[in-house]
Amino acid sequence: MTQDVTREEAVRACKNGAIAALVMALITMAVVTIAMMLDDPGPLALWKDPENTVDVLILFACAWGMYRCSRAAAVVAIVYILISTAFIYLYTGQTSGFFFKALLFYFFVMAARGAWNYHRLEAEENPDYQPSPKWLAWVGIPLGVIFAGLSLFGLLTMTPLLPSTNVISGDELSADNIQLLVDNNVLYEDETVELFYSEGVTSIMEGGSVLSNRAVIAYGPDEDGEMQVWEFEFADIVSVEQENQGSTFEDAMFKVSGAGEDNWIRLILSTEDDGHLLFIDRLKEKIAAASPAVSP
Repeated sequence: MTQDVTREEAVRACKNGAIAALVMALITMAVVTIAMMLDDPGPLALWKDPENTVDVLILFACAWGMYRCSRAAAVVAIVYILISTAFIYLYTGQTSGFFFKALLFYFFVMAARGAWNYHRLEAEENPDYQPSPKWLAWVGIPLGVIFAGLSLFGLLTMTPLLPSTNVISGDELSADNIQLLVDNNVLYEDETVELFYSEGVTSIMEGGSVLSNRAVIAYGPDEDGEMQVWEFEFADIVSVEQENQGSTFEDAMFKVSGAGEDNWIRLILSTEDDGHLLFIDRLKEKIAAASPAVSP
């Protein structure tokens, strides 16, 4: 930190950061509201989820904190804009709005610099200055580390490094993961994956559900770690029943049955973006197409 920054300049930098966070919060709130009101949000589909209101609350909190020259608020704003920008890029592949995000990032960095200078100058010049309570550091730092860790984990699930948290198309499944499924006898060499979901945390081989051009497949390791594969070709399926509705924090479960009492498999599917419904609807279309036509 430079020593020639005045108290007024430090406060101004914090307030500029607060204004930038407030502007971003209002824009985000408007986009989320419009996306939720539209039947077909189109390019705004990413913002249709009501959970995006959490982003708005974070930004309002950061704006309030930076207005009060909070160092923690400025750091959270910096981490938030970096993670949100990376998330949008990984989700959409687009870099639109990059200049605007870069401008906000600049104001947040300057706000952090201003907040540190403000507290340094207060400690030097104000005999009544009271440093932040130690409990804030003991609570804030672990929470910040947890937040950053969860955010990083979420970003990694959007790359081939970790299983995705939602149902994905076969085109989104990496060549390495497809080969991994082939090597473990989940897929045939010439089989095409149409939809895929893995409930695994660190590897897709922890278990998953596959809809291919040939069959619907469930797989996972048994108690001894040996890979087990269960499947039905579409013509052999008698019924598809939902066992568990699922939620934001819990996968949905479906029972796919063939002829016979104990002839069934269980599909575990993420409810994110209604991927479970897409998977089951596509499965039912294939079952209908495979059913023999009834003669009049």
